[in-house]
Amino acid sequence: MPPASTSPASLLSRRWVVPSLVFAALFAVALVAKPDVPSWLDTGLQKWVKDRYLWTVQNSDSWIFQYFFDPIGSALDWAVKHTIDLFELLRWPGVVALGAAIAWRTGGIRAAASAGLALFAVGVLGVWDPAMITLSLMLVSVVIALLIGIPLGIWTARSDRAERVLRGFLDTAQVMPAFVYLIP
Repeated sequence: MPPASTSPASLLSRRWVVPSLVFAALFAVALVAKPDVPSWLDTGLQKWVKDRYLWTVQNSDSWIFQYFFDPIGSALDWAVKHTIDLFELLRWPGVVALGAAIAWRTGGIRAAASAGLALFAVGVLGVWDPAMITLSLMLVSVVIALLIGIPLGIWTARSDRAERVLRGFLDTAQVMPAFVYLIP
């Protein structure tokens, strides 16, 4: 019989003792410490971002906005509005049926039942309109991602140079937290 000190329960308890004590000590320090972030940790990023925002507001009639960003924004707005119009044309039974049909085709009968029940629950909970806005935004986003991603994928599959160039960007994008993409 092995000694009592090497039993799985004692090993487990020893494994959690030090992290628990460290967590308790950090929690106690957090309770006692000032709630403000120390000034030496300030990188000045907020001031830089505010300056860029003010420049954007003051120069909204610049050529970059008039000939580049405004047309892109108008096209995206048009696509989202027409997708919402399509969902309104289908009404809720059509959207539920369409969602269930797509799920049935791609995932089988269980997926179809789950999709139908989930969409029905959205209506029952009274959040149908915001859900359709979100669904239209996501649908337009997926189409844009496919329009960009498929040609890039084909290009990188056929060119080693393109694959090497894009590999760094893709590796970086994969390890970034999702909300970092909302900064711009």
